[in-house]
Amino acid sequence: MDIDQMMQLGHHYILNQIMKQAAKPKAGIPYHYKDILKYTLEEQEKWKKACEEEIKSITDRNIWTLVDCPPDRKPVKCRWVFAKKSDGRYKARLVAKGFSQIYGEDYNETFSPVTRFETTVFLYGQLDEEIYMKQPEGFKIGSSNQVYHLLRALYGLKQAALAWNKELHKSLLTVYFM
Repeated sequence: MDIDQMMQLGHHYILNQIMKQAAKPKAGIPYHYKDILKYTLEEQEKWKKACEEEIKSITDRNIWTLVDCPPDRKPVKCRWVFAKKSDGRYKARLVAKGFSQIYGEDYNETFSPVTRFETTVFLYGQLDEEIYMKQPEGFKIGSSNQVYHLLRALYGLKQAALAWNKELHKSLLTVYFM
């Protein structure tokens, strides 16, 4: 199919093709947590250690607390995202599946002045909403009804950029940037 045919089908076709390319798993990097089992024992240990480091980092920063899920709430889903850094380190990041959030319940406002999404680092901004998230695959503890009550934003939440911007604003005010 040439570019003219794609243009006739509309920009949705082009975006879908781009997303399909971006979603292809990279060689040597798990796409899902269960994919770790396809690697050698040595590789499995490195990926699991990366996940443990991410969980420890989140726990040390008091990003969440383990609670029983309120009966009237549907917890947000999450997933692992894996990468190998240029220096050979194995990196695992736990991200929320923001598309599973419910407007008016899990978030109200999402706007934040961010210059480029790819270069922005979100610093776990304080959440204004009450958000519950399912426990990550491979790291479930307690009863099956227990979920994490998020106190701070994780990557992937619809309001993560807004929460980060509010934290930045507060920090700048403390050093007299007005």
